[in-house]
Amino acid sequence: VLDSAVTKIIGQDRVEGIEVENLKTKKAREIKIDGLFIEIGRIAHTDLVADFAERDERSQIIINDLNKTKTPGFFACGDVTNSLFKQISVAIGSATTAALSAYQYLQLKEGKDATVPLDRSLPRQ
Repeated sequence: VLDSAVTKIIGQDRVEGIEVENLKTKKAREIKIDGLFIEIGRIAHTDLVADFAERDERSQIIINDLNKTKTPGFFACGDVTNSLFKQISVAIGSATTAALSAYQYLQLKEGKDATVPLDRSLPRQ
């Protein structure tokens, strides 16, 4: 959506939509969505999630090695995080880790087995 800014994330237990305001006309509209990826420029604009995520002095979302934030069930990835490198290939890997971590979180929350085998060694040949 060109020349626009997301002004609100809509939903109770999950993302159900966003409100977008056109920066030229100041006209707002709602768009129904099932998920949201936030892309930024050189400055991490993360005020939208300030209540859910701890941020560093550069406003980057602080994550651990599984892309978890301080809020259970809230994962972050890509250039808005405190990851060292800001490249699309790194962000793609980060998104994969966040998605798998979120999946594991949901599985465990439903009481399903989502454990990762501790022995990850390669088979002997």
